[in-house]
Amino acid sequence: MHVPERGALLDTLEAIRQGVPVSRLGEATAQNRECHLCSPASLTRFYPADLLAETLEIAARCRFSHDELRYESIPTSWCRRAAPPPSTCAI
Repeated sequence: MHVPERGALLDTLEAIRQGVPVSRLGEATAQNRECHLCSPASLTRFYPADLLAETLEIAARCRFSHDELRYESIPTSWCRRAAPPPSTCAI
């Protein structure tokens, strides 16, 4: 989420994904609280200043337009083949 105040919405979506009421999410709701964008000032609590500065240098070199983004289907040759369910595996 873009701001922590949207946490209730995130909890609701997580409950839907898990197929349980929000009241039964337990610790999953606490984990969701970290899923938001942080301000540059708050990032200094977690990362050294030199790493944050390097991140900004890399970001400044990234140039693209949203017009360049488009959907491309993934070739099936790139997909992993799923293993058969354990009950059908030979032992």
